[in-house]
Amino acid sequence: MIPAAYVGSGYEILNASGQVVRVVPPAKTDTDFERDAAAARAQDAEAVAQAAQLERDTFLLRRYGTIQNIEAARYRPLC
Repeated sequence: MIPAAYVGSGYEILNASGQVVRVVPPAKTDTDFERDAAAARAQDAEAVAQAAQLERDTFLLRRYGTIQNIEAARYRPLC
């Protein structure tokens, strides 16, 4: 048995011949949880930004089918 005080540090499980069967990683700290949450928020923000960019790109592709359409729109009056 592993004493409870050392379980949080992580440990290795060995078989009868001393070979490593499984490695149990150290327990996460509050800092690790905060870093993971910040990374998840950043990933979510990136996904939202990509979705918005895709929406803008799709609109432009539908609006202007060719380069000639874009060049013609450049000279069209805005009002």
